[in-house]
Formats: sequence, C-alpha cells, structure tokens
Amino acid sequence: MQSHKDNYVLTDENAVFKFAVISVLGDRSDQQDSAGYELKNTEGIICVCDGMGGHEGGKTASTLAVDIMVNTYTDEYPCSDLHGLLVDSATFADKKISSLKNQSGDPLRGGSTLTAISIRENKLFWVSIGDSRIYLLRGNDCVRVTGDHIYRYVLEEKLDSGQITQNEYDIEMGKGEALVSFLGNGIPYIDSNDKAFILKSGDRILMMTDGLYKVLSDNEISSIIFNFKDIEEALSALEYKVAKSASKSGISRDNMTVSLIEIK
Repeated sequence: MQSHKDNYVLTDENAVFKFAVISVLGDRSDQQDSAGYELKNTEGIICVCDGMGGHEGGKTASTLAVDIMVNTYTDEYPCSDLHGLLVDSATFADKKISSLKNQSGDPLRGGSTLTAISIRENKLFWVSIGDSRIYLLRGNDCVRVTGDHIYRYVLEEKLDSGQITQNEYDIEMGKGEALVSFLGNGIPYIDSNDKAFILKSGDRILMMTDGLYKVLSDNEISSIIFNFKDIEEALSALEYKVAKSASKSGISRDNMTVSLIEIK
C-alpha cells in the first residue's frame, strides 16, 4: 500500500512490527514528499522521500522513487539479499528520475531524497540518499544512523585534508546546505548497511524529511517520542510541537513526512 495525499496519517502492522506515518503540507502550496510501504507477515519495506524541482518535478520524482522501491521489493519477494535489493532499487530509481521528461519533451529536472528500511524478523537494513534521516531509538538512547549528503560535509572533508583554506571554506559555506547527492543526480553518496542490524523488542526506528529536524532539535524530537508509548500519539505530538514552534519563530514550514516504527 502507498500514500501520496497532501495530508495524511496511516498505521499498519504485521507479526514483527507496527508503524505509523504522518505527512503534512506545512506552508507550502504543494506536497512534494511521498511515502509508501509493503508488509508481509514477518517483514516489510517502508520508504520516505522528499522531492525537489517544483510541483511537477519534485512530486513526480518522489512518487516514482517510492513506487520503484516498493514495487521492486514486492516483485522480488522473498529476496535473499535485502541490502542489495535496496541499493539496486535506489540506483534504478536514480536512473529513471534522471531520464524524466516534461510535457514539452525537455528534461524534467526533478530530484528526490530517499530513506528506505526493510525489516525481516529481527534484522534491519536501510538505504539513505540526500538529507532525509533515519534514527534508531533503544532504551533511553537515540542514535542517528544516516548522514546528510550536503555540501557542508564535502567542504569539511576538503578543509581537514588541506585541499582548501579556511578562507575558501568560509566563502563556500554560504552554499553549505545544498544537496550533493539525491535521486536524479547520479547519487555520488549513499548510506546503507551491508550487515544486518539486529533489532530488539521495543526498538523504534524514526524516518523523517527535513521538515521535522529543521524546526525541532534531535533532543526535542527524541524527548517527545520517549514520552509516548503509542507511536501514533507520538507523531501527533511531534506535529503539534512543530506547528507551535514554527508559529512562534515565524518559520515558513516545509512539507513534513515522518514514520515511526516499533518492534514488537
């Protein structure tokens, strides 16, 4: 099942985990986030994507990315190599998005971030491209397992290795938040785990587009999640806090899509 509405909340579960997804339009005129999933009895896949490139390009790209990830998982089920499936599907999605055309036959120039997880029994695999994020919450700990593929980190690597000077770094940092890897640009950077992460009962996995973490800090996000036993209530509380904080700070809210998964 997949969902691409402007605002929605959905929940589902299987024998291994339950999850909830919330997607909010924010102050934008169109929704460029997309989310989707497919569940089997003891495993499943969940995807969260953030499109870019305007109404046509961004929405088309993120929707296509979700469709490819979910449909490939479904077509290949049961797959013996979930890590390979996620990476190969992401690579294929990048090529398909790169080749998109508009109604005039010109390149659509759309792109999308991607976060996708696959859980089989107690084993977790993930793939991430761009600046959407995945976190793992266990006990009282919240650990971010993905990096943001943005220009700032490229600059930091160059500065640390002596390829650029501090002055050059300072000048370039004006473009520090620009994405350097996303579906549609060849994905030079990709995060994934080729060895399964072993999950425990009670573990939670958090997936999000930047509409959440650019308003709330990691501590604020994890504190809210830890305070709610029900994952759907936790997402509702996150949305309430984001709306309140954005209004108080005068921030124009971006699209926001968040998924919270809990292992049974």
